[in-house]
Order: sequence, then structure tokens, then C-alpha cells
Amino acid sequence: MQYRTSIGLDVHARSVAACALDHLTGEVVERMFIEPAPQDIVDWASQFEAPMRAVYETGPTGFVLARALNEGGLECVVAATSRMLRPSGERVKTDRRDARFLARMLSTNNIPPVHIPDAGQEAAKDLVRQREDARETLTRAKLRMSHFLLRKGHVWGKGRKSWSAAYVRWLSGLRFETELDKAVFDEFRADVTYHADRRDRIQRVIESEAKKEPWARTVDRLALLKGVSAYTAFAIAVEVGDFERFPSAKAFQAYLGLNVSEHSSGESSSRGGITLTGNALVRKLLVEAAWTYMRQRTFRSDCAAEGVPAQVVEHARKGCLRLRRRAEHLQRRGKKGCVVNVAVARELAGWVWALATM
Repeated sequence: MQYRTSIGLDVHARSVAACALDHLTGEVVERMFIEPAPQDIVDWASQFEAPMRAVYETGPTGFVLARALNEGGLECVVAATSRMLRPSGERVKTDRRDARFLARMLSTNNIPPVHIPDAGQEAAKDLVRQREDARETLTRAKLRMSHFLLRKGHVWGKGRKSWSAAYVRWLSGLRFETELDKAVFDEFRADVTYHADRRDRIQRVIESEAKKEPWARTVDRLALLKGVSAYTAFAIAVEVGDFERFPSAKAFQAYLGLNVSEHSSGESSSRGGITLTGNALVRKLLVEAAWTYMRQRTFRSDCAAEGVPAQVVEHARKGCLRLRRRAEHLQRRGKKGCVVNVAVARELAGWVWALATM
């Protein structure tokens, strides 16, 4: 569609700088809103020639404004800040100039858009990220406690698994030289217990949500792959949302930053590691899942899930066997473990996309 008016919005918590650019006449109209409602922006935009659309950059304000503007009749896109083209010599930055810049970029279709999730998907993403935050906080709490015990001369047996039932019994039998040491230890242990309970509470909510639509269909399909737990499948499903927006498996791999970086100029050509762009959480989950295909020498080739079409189940079975053969092939060639793991994760991403879109 050819648009007549482009509207750039520089959005902050309590203010929005707006700039409307008419493509035909070149007229520019600017406005500063203080704590505006989305309808105020829609009403202001209604004075310009249609069709029109607006843009603002990703940031801490999220997607609430974009959804509200789209529902109010003003088409709005959200630009990926990290991929915006900016003049290198620019030394003056103001809200009005930023809004004007966005309007110009939108008028020439130089906006790299991001996917705008609906309210349900965004809530599910927040739940997954809260679970990741709880896991990381629990890990730090356990490390602080372990370092404290090491300073006090208490060392768990070599080669024995930490935080097992035997380890918890060992903790209960520890004795300290002073009452203050005992008090500090009790606080460390209470901190670990609190964060473990928090992680488990969030995990139970996730397990319940994973069985509901619109996530159940994708979760059941992705969980057919070895190494992909129900939590991993749910996290991938809510982070990606609509898999159909990726035209191919390679496009999905690029979105996750798993494709190989390259710097070529003239006759020289150089390839490096993976790009590490895009969704970091999904990339991490797939890399963790890929270790299954390196460590587990044999798997059962059968898999099943209630309600999943037979051709999808068969495709997942082929994927598991293919990924295992891929890992073995790279290992026989003497590749480093981390290189093999990332290569398998890249191919695993392709199978994830295939299963979700079949």
C-alpha cells in the first residue's frame, strides 16, 4: 500500500513527541503530547491525509501504545532500535528531531519492524522471563552459600551431586565455630529455599498454561523432539508467537542469531562465529537442548503425542535421528564440542520451525 502520511513518535513514559510528514506536499507538522492517551494521538492524526501509518522505536514502554493505536484505527509499526540506520555525524539529539527522523525513515520504507505481540502473548512472555529470572537468582543464591561454606572449611565430597537429597542431609548436619556463622548460614539456606519455591510456583503456572490454547498445539509438537521439554517448548512458542511470519527455516535460524557471520569484500572472504542477534532466550534454550544429541549415544526412534497428526510425529522422529547423526558426523571430524553443539542447535531450530508450521 502507498501511504500519504508518515507519523514518527518518540515515546517516553510521560511524553510523546509526534511528527507528521505528508509525502506529496512535503509538509511537516509537529506536536508534543504530555501524558497522552492513545486516543489523543489518533484524534490528532485524523487531520492529515489518509492512508497513514505511525512508527515508534522499541523500548521500555513496550507494545501497549502500538496495540492501542492499531485498535483505534491508526496503523502503527514498532521499529527495531538496534537495526535503525542513523547518520554517523549527528551530534544533536532531541525528542522532536527523533520523531522527525522516524517519520522520514518510515516515508522511505527504511523501518525494520518487530513483531507486535497481543496482550496474551506478552503476558506469557513475561511469565517465561520471570521463570528464567527466578532460575538465575536461585543459582546465584546457591553459589553464595557454597562459597560461604568453602570459606568455613565445609567441602562436599568430590564427584558427588550437589543439591541432592544426600547434600541436603549433609547441610543439616553442619556445625560452625560461632553462633554468628550459624546465623549467616541459616539466612543463606532460607534464601535458597525462598527462590526455589518461587521457581517451582512459576513452573507450575507454566505447566498449566502449556496445556491451554493457543499454546498447546505448538507445545505438543515441539516436545516430540528429544531435549525439548514442555517448558522449553512453551518458552519457544510464546517467544516466537507466529511461526508463519518466517518464510523458511533459514529465516528462523537468522532470527535466532544461529546463522554464521560473514565479512567479505572484493576477493577476500571471511566467516566467523554465529551472529548472536535476535531472540537470545530461544537461542539459549535450543543450545541447551542440543547437548542431548551429543551426550546421548542412543535414543529410541519412536515418539508420540496425543492429538498430534501422524505425519508430524513421523517428521519429529526423522528429525531426532537426523540430529543425532549430524552430531556424530561432526564429532568424528574432530570438531570442538561447542562447535558441534551450536551446529546441532542451528539445525534443531530448523526442525522446530518445520514442526510448528506443518
